[in-house]
Amino acid sequence: MGVSNRSLVRRLRAWSVGAPIARGQTVHTAVSELENRFLLAFVRMGGESRPWGVAWKKGSNPVKVRSIGEPRTREFVDEMLVELAHELAEHLGHPLFADVLHPTEIGQPEFGSLPQIWVPNGSHIDMLHFLAYAYIRRKGESDDDAALRMLGRISLHLFLESRRPGQQIIIDASSALRSAYDFPCEDARQAHLGLLIAWLESRGERDKGLLAALEAERLPVAISLDPELERNPLSDLVDKYNESRTGWGKGDKKIEKQIHDVLSPELDRRIGLVRAAIEHIENDERDYNEGLDELLKTTSDQLYWGLLRAEDAALAAGKEPFAADPETDRDPRSATFRYFMNAAAQDRERNALIHFDRELEAEAINDGAAFRGIITTVSDEGNGRKTIPVWTIVDQTPGSLSLRQHDKVCVVGFPKRTGVVREIAPLSDGSLEVTVEITGMKTANDEDWPHRMAGADQSWLGIAVTLIGTSFADMTEKKARTALSRDAAPGDWMLTTNKRPVTSGEDDE
Repeated sequence: MGVSNRSLVRRLRAWSVGAPIARGQTVHTAVSELENRFLLAFVRMGGESRPWGVAWKKGSNPVKVRSIGEPRTREFVDEMLVELAHELAEHLGHPLFADVLHPTEIGQPEFGSLPQIWVPNGSHIDMLHFLAYAYIRRKGESDDDAALRMLGRISLHLFLESRRPGQQIIIDASSALRSAYDFPCEDARQAHLGLLIAWLESRGERDKGLLAALEAERLPVAISLDPELERNPLSDLVDKYNESRTGWGKGDKKIEKQIHDVLSPELDRRIGLVRAAIEHIENDERDYNEGLDELLKTTSDQLYWGLLRAEDAALAAGKEPFAADPETDRDPRSATFRYFMNAAAQDRERNALIHFDRELEAEAINDGAAFRGIITTVSDEGNGRKTIPVWTIVDQTPGSLSLRQHDKVCVVGFPKRTGVVREIAPLSDGSLEVTVEITGMKTANDEDWPHRMAGADQSWLGIAVTLIGTSFADMTEKKARTALSRDAAPGDWMLTTNKRPVTSGEDDE
């Protein structure tokens, strides 16, 4: 997918000044308090889908680095990951380690209280999916087997959450930086966390930043190792290690230590880059977007309903928790459900953040999802006790617009002020005239000016407003639930509607 016009302009400006530039007026990724962060990184042998080494840093604790001599021996990998399984579960508030609270008991999570997992880039999230495949159906009755099945379930939850727009629990550090800054380089290169950090730490001189970025790009940050490093010295060390093994047992501990000494700096460097990314976001002078409160609440609820509730109920009953299929689209109903839920999440994310960031507002206008104009007439079509405010808004520089007649809209910056599009008409001078019936917050209130005014107040004349379509997330989630229902016939989700159409005067004032 190509960049938008505004993104392209910002990128050219970043190249002109020789440094990344802020993207938007606010920061769109929440950063939890230190004790609620879990930094995680993997490395693997080329072609393998299980890790050769893993490193994590929980809160203020030192970095833990674990590796094995032969990653193609599954028993060795299993033994290495049991410790990670317990620490990751404890961090997320698994019922083995803490009381599980219902979302109504938690309410709105305090900013910084959500347990987060930070990884260098998307390939480390893919490794979580590999772990789900490897362990979610594992057989065996030992404590280690149970721990690995738990790791599979946790890994699948985190992987699926990573695909849900607006989630704030599993954070790809390179993606978080890209959402905060525009960098003077191609999209394909911006998955490299080291390159992004180099640009941020070499501001001021373009040539200096470009050289630093090129040098940083030489060192891998994904789960795969540098092929040269794997060929020499690791290949010879693994051969020696396997020669020293007796049967299926472990090999020489000294050689295993040499392998660890090669892998450890690679893992440490990846964890260090994640820490640097977090510091850049924390030290940014911009405020966090206030819409993050809604996204944090949704993420907290998803953690409960998608993972902890089932784990807690199974533990209380002395049973094994239900394990979803890691092949996430095997069941068409489940695939359809998740598609609609993610579409709803994308809608919620946009509508949560846009009211607090002018740049997001401008991007929505550029994309045709919103329009901005001057209120030229204000009338009240009500009678008696009912008031029906109607605005005529003229957009003098219209572009493409996806809004249509009867669409529900709200005022950007004040989502409670809702309306319904009555008519959209082009004018002879090229302007666009939009007539909107105000259906929400029609009366005067205690909000800041100008939103404190009643909808039919003539003082709205001459004020510029931006209107955007209201969220369809509730209706989309209803479609998701209909698609998942075993009682639903094929295509029933297409007939799902949110509510009967609102007619004049029905909304609460």
